[in-house]
Amino acid sequence: MKKRVIFVVLIAVILINLVSAINITFNPSNPNDSTTLNTQDYFLVNVTIGNFTGTPNVILELNNSFRPVNYTLSNTTNYTFQFNVTYLINRTFQYRVFINDSIASNVTDYRTITINYSQPWEYNSTYWKSTYINKIAPFWASEFNPNTSVFYMNVNQTGARNNELVRAQMLGRHIYGMAVAYNLTGNETYKSMAINATNVLRDKFWDSSNSGGFSDDDFNVSNTSQIINARNSKTMFGQSWASFGYLSTYWITNNVTYLNYAQESYALYEQKTWNSTDKAYADTTNDAWTITSNKYTFSSTVDVAIALILPLYTLTGNSTYLTRLKEITDTSLKNMVNETNDLVVGNYDPGWGNDGNKEQISVGHNVKYSWYLLYMYNLTGNETYKTRGLSLFRNVTEKGWEDQYNLWDDEVNTTTNQSTSQSIYWWTIEDGSVGGHILYKNTNEDFYYDLFKKTTGTYLDKYLDQTNGEVYEILNESGSITNSDKGYEYKAAYHSSEIALILDKAMGGYLGVPYGSFGTYLANNPPSATSTTPVSEGELVGPYKGNKRKNNSIINNTEINKTIVSNETNTGNNEKIENKTSLIKTAPIIFGLIVIIIIIFFIIRKKKRKF
Repeated sequence: MKKRVIFVVLIAVILINLVSAINITFNPSNPNDSTTLNTQDYFLVNVTIGNFTGTPNVILELNNSFRPVNYTLSNTTNYTFQFNVTYLINRTFQYRVFINDSIASNVTDYRTITINYSQPWEYNSTYWKSTYINKIAPFWASEFNPNTSVFYMNVNQTGARNNELVRAQMLGRHIYGMAVAYNLTGNETYKSMAINATNVLRDKFWDSSNSGGFSDDDFNVSNTSQIINARNSKTMFGQSWASFGYLSTYWITNNVTYLNYAQESYALYEQKTWNSTDKAYADTTNDAWTITSNKYTFSSTVDVAIALILPLYTLTGNSTYLTRLKEITDTSLKNMVNETNDLVVGNYDPGWGNDGNKEQISVGHNVKYSWYLLYMYNLTGNETYKTRGLSLFRNVTEKGWEDQYNLWDDEVNTTTNQSTSQSIYWWTIEDGSVGGHILYKNTNEDFYYDLFKKTTGTYLDKYLDQTNGEVYEILNESGSITNSDKGYEYKAAYHSSEIALILDKAMGGYLGVPYGSFGTYLANNPPSATSTTPVSEGELVGPYKGNKRKNNSIINNTEINKTIVSNETNTGNNEKIENKTSLIKTAPIIFGLIVIIIIIFFIIRKKKRKF
């Protein structure tokens, strides 16, 4: 009797384990194994979850990454989920779905799919030129006041003016936008706008009564002799981006007067705010150049390098500027990057003492810094710059990339790994697109191209206003517009012009990186303009000179697995997690089989005793 009870209990345990295990079933509408898509770069995954109560944390993974892939989740009735996976790089990969559950997890079978589709903006420089000509340049040109030759700074979604304010730093960025428009179109109207605005920048905004420089005052667009908001403040952010306007006009005119203005600005900042011991610029002074904040910030170091010193060097070849760039780069790497997480954090006091914030990071600044380091690598050949730039980009991706939404966070606490802001700014997305592209060109690794493609898809689908032109200011994490304004004291024509120029030149035959804001030293005359023929038979031609990716070729599973291992930096840890997860998922079945073996063993023994 006792043995029968034990036997019944064991059978019950077997049934419970085999029947109640959580399971996921692919629905018939899914792509079958080895499906090839030639007309789109997205697909739907439909799954039904069985033997589960509550709200499961369902995750979709592609095997070219050990992190959840982006998806749109819908149709959750009766535990049936639909994933819309978008903006995939062209390659063959496998995908799976699993539940992250504290009790148990069951993996579905892998499915293999091949993507052969390329977005029109991936390899075609003409796309970026035409998009800028049709959607960006006309918007900002319409904000030009012909009576005063300056641009309105605060404008809403349609371009209507919110007020009459204009500041030097934004005027410099608007001038750049018109210079890019002229570079891409040859339209003399844009060139005239840039020249006229630059002359006003010098005549009205340059603070000649206080040794020069640009104040943070707000001037009146309709009367540039009138200051609406006087601040008695000069920041290195404002100085560098205003001077950027001089260089923009020199770039398209070769008029040395504008270059002289920029060089004069540089010499002034060296005298007033440069700390030769710490190798950094003080952040803020008053109008008379008395330092009021001697903190070192990203804006007073790296931004100055990008906006002023880098283009001074690429436009002149003067080694003085390259020396300063190296000093800023080496000093920022040594002092601004947290050794714990290898990310740029906080602000710093003289002597490079951190002001106390070692956890909060700006995602956009870190992405921008990564591609700036690749610029420096290409200028100097210093492998440290490349290695650190790649590492930093991967680290900020881990902390600040929202793969489910194809978005970069604004700010993240690196201790909790939580976003501390629900606002996703346009400039972070633009820097992410440029960064992914530049790093890909320097490595030929799919990881960076993947980020480039996903970020660019969001930029074009979510931020670019197809009706009115230009890009919106802020989206939330789910991709909804929360601020549709097009301009304010930190948003002008710069970012949308930069991405168009860099991607146009990168895909149109320019050799290597850097491009910076104005291209290479031979910005308008690439040594050899190569074909922009679309991808053919798995090889990138023309703009991706020498780079090859397996775009259209079928890759077997062994090759895929090799790619995973070579592309992931934490493969060892991920494999341990993967093995542990697989063990947990198969534990009920294993247990059930062990119990069956035990029962069979006892039955055999019992029969032997009868014989």
